[in-house]
Amino acid sequence: MILRTAGLIFLITVSFVPARAQSSPRATATSGSALLARAKQAEQQSDFAAAARLYHDYLKAHPKQPQVLQRLGLVYYLSNRFRGAIPPLAEALKLDPSLWGSALFLGVSYYRTGQFDRAEAALRRSLALKPGFAETDFWLGSTLLAKSQPEAAISYLRKASGDAQLGPQADSLLVQAYRKSAEDYYQRVAKLSPNSAQVHLLKAQSLTWSGNRNGALLEYQRALSVSPRLEGAHRAMGELYWQERQLDLAAKQFEAELRLNPLDEEANRRLGEYWLAKGDSERAIALLNLALKAHTSEPAEVYHFLGIAELNRKNLMQAEADLKLAAQKAPEDASNHHLLMQVYQRMGKPALAEKQKALFQKYSTR
Repeated sequence: MILRTAGLIFLITVSFVPARAQSSPRATATSGSALLARAKQAEQQSDFAAAARLYHDYLKAHPKQPQVLQRLGLVYYLSNRFRGAIPPLAEALKLDPSLWGSALFLGVSYYRTGQFDRAEAALRRSLALKPGFAETDFWLGSTLLAKSQPEAAISYLRKASGDAQLGPQADSLLVQAYRKSAEDYYQRVAKLSPNSAQVHLLKAQSLTWSGNRNGALLEYQRALSVSPRLEGAHRAMGELYWQERQLDLAAKQFEAELRLNPLDEEANRRLGEYWLAKGDSERAIALLNLALKAHTSEPAEVYHFLGIAELNRKNLMQAEADLKLAAQKAPEDASNHHLLMQVYQRMGKPALAEKQKALFQKYSTR
């Protein structure tokens, strides 16, 4: 996990003007300013050991300056000396309780050294001082996850996931948090009703996440033996078979799901793809339209396959309409532009075909 350290440190210390003791002689003050200037230069050159020594020298003559203590803690942090960063950051925060940056890096340093209770306290303090800061949300969520509190972690990680740079890391931890939360819920339910359909369903999901496909299929079957009209189990089994490219077995499960819930969007979508691959465009179109009616979570994919089905039927105008919608919803999917190129070629529209060809070449090289 990476913190945007350089930008953060600039934000935290942009107004760093250390106080000068009024009783100090001019020569001492000048010497102190020179030490700070040399320390800053050493930081810029990534010579963090030298910077730390210079800050220590300054603090000997000018103790209890929170901004300099914060700077010393950040230098230790930058050199991955997290235990060394803790005392100066804690002292800086004690002297100036408004230093949200000290609280943030103190919390991260506690996290890095496995002191999760202290990390949580420091990060909550930083968040109270500067609400809505993505880095603090990220590290607080990470800390709560490390403390086996996945449900509490989720809200903070979701906030951090909206950040352009932190998003991928936050999303990865969110997956872990959701899985851990589901596993915890499974354990609680299993104690209350060990042979319920819901317990088997939750166990199947847990086994799926851990890559135990056969075990998951068995648990889905057990769930259905307890509750034959349980919605979602056949669909989940179908998806497992689909991922293994056992398409005929997958289709049987999706059909079983539709007998329980005719408007299940995923079952309709997958069966539409299945019958399209089998050459039955009419049947595929009916199923794909049902997926749209059920507000599918994958509209671009549905319109893509509808476009192929209409192209197979030589219904060029409808194929164009469907594929344009697919391209609008997934503009970087090169295959949609390639299909539109074919449509325009058949319609005798060379200029539009060339435009789609250019888009296909642009996105297919990414």
